[in-house]
Amino acid sequence: MKQQSIKTEYNYTMISPTRIDVFISKQFPDLSRSKIQKMITNKQILVNNSPINPSFSVPSTFNLSLNFDNEKEIVLEPEDIKIPIIYENEHIIAVNKPPGMVVHPGAGNLHGTLVNGLIKLYPELINIGDRYRPGIVHRLDKDTSGVILIAKTTLAYSHLSSQLKNRKAKKSYYALVKGIPKEYKSKIEGPISRNIKNRKKMSINSTGKEAVTYYETIKYFENYTLICALPETGRTHQIRVHMAAIGHPIAGDNLYGGRVDFIKRQFLHAYSIKISMPESNNIETFTANLPEDLTYTLENLV
Repeated sequence: MKQQSIKTEYNYTMISPTRIDVFISKQFPDLSRSKIQKMITNKQILVNNSPINPSFSVPSTFNLSLNFDNEKEIVLEPEDIKIPIIYENEHIIAVNKPPGMVVHPGAGNLHGTLVNGLIKLYPELINIGDRYRPGIVHRLDKDTSGVILIAKTTLAYSHLSSQLKNRKAKKSYYALVKGIPKEYKSKIEGPISRNIKNRKKMSINSTGKEAVTYYETIKYFENYTLICALPETGRTHQIRVHMAAIGHPIAGDNLYGGRVDFIKRQFLHAYSIKISMPESNNIETFTANLPEDLTYTLENLV
């Protein structure tokens, strides 16, 4: 994705020597350590207008420049993709996202995404919101299925984004977790940030962003529990991280310790979202039933 150059001045209180790549990864969590090191090697990252090496230790005060201008630009291409639409009007679309579908193009996923299919069906979306994520106001992980809302107008984009940011939109997820939680229902609190050792993972960290998840039990099985998770915040991998943190990772979630042999992806499904509608402020709830692979899994558990 092509971006403008970023120049920022930092006043940094140094408790112990910190490598520049570690520092940048904390400031820009979407950049992997390997990506940062490559940018340093290519002299796309400068400190006080001078090139550095990856082991450079940050001083107490410095100017940091990141140059993305030679990055390959993502071109959004309309594609014929079957999209299960739950509801639509002139302002919004509610989609039942299938498992295995990425929401929008990015590094390594330039085709076959939800956005590629949406801009084929609705070319006008290209001017709504972020140029690389048109119409997208929230996301689901690739292997998480379920309901996701798309804004068709600028009014809807602003209205929905505000509700999500201010925790007015209410979401519920079905998840099958390993083991039997001690509490029938409970609240999990733990700030979440990018895992320093594994950039594909998130983790609970005191320096992370506030994250709150409620859950309640739906059904017990012999070694598993079906729960309804109600995230109050919307951090990346939030439910997956929180359930793993209390010792009950989501079944099939290999990244967070939920590996099982009876399902090929994490058993996590966005069942519902309740919002205030953009044009009327009426409260509506959109739901997506469990897909076949999750239904089959439950039918074959004991």
